Amino acid sequence: MSAVHGLIPFVVADYEGNEHTYEMTLMPAGDGMQMSYELMGILAAPLAALSKGGGDDDEEDAALADLLGPALSAVEPTKLTNLSKKLLATVTRDGSPMRDHALDVAYRGNYTEMLVALSKVILENRFIPLLDGWMGTDESDTTTNPAG
Repeated sequence: MSAVHGLIPFVVADYEGNEHTYEMTLMPAGDGMQMSYELMGILAAPLAALSKGGGDDDEEDAALADLLGPALSAVEPTKLTNLSKKLLATVTRDGSPMRDHALDVAYRGNYTEMLVALSKVILENRFIPLLDGWMGTDESDTTTNPAG
């Protein structure tokens, strides 16, 4: 299956540099809407402020850290953990679904890989419109009306 059908393969390296093959499915809209709203509630204000910033990459990285730190510290860790588990439930790592014991084993002392996988799920599902051009459009994906 292809991304059009909802199955998206990707590779993420663990803390030792070993590559792991992931496959994720796009979230069904009913579940995805709730997760999108939760994520936007956490990240929309910091991302909006950052998008207005301008400047070079180092300044943007510093601004992102300054903005996300307070935003994430305001979120209850249990809520963020539960949301992360829901997001990872759509993912397999080396053929194993990232749930329950498999999730605990795969990411023990390996949180960077987990965060990379989470970011891939968030970006592929287009949960945060500010990361996808607020109206959900991609300026590079424009078509010309042949009649006009």
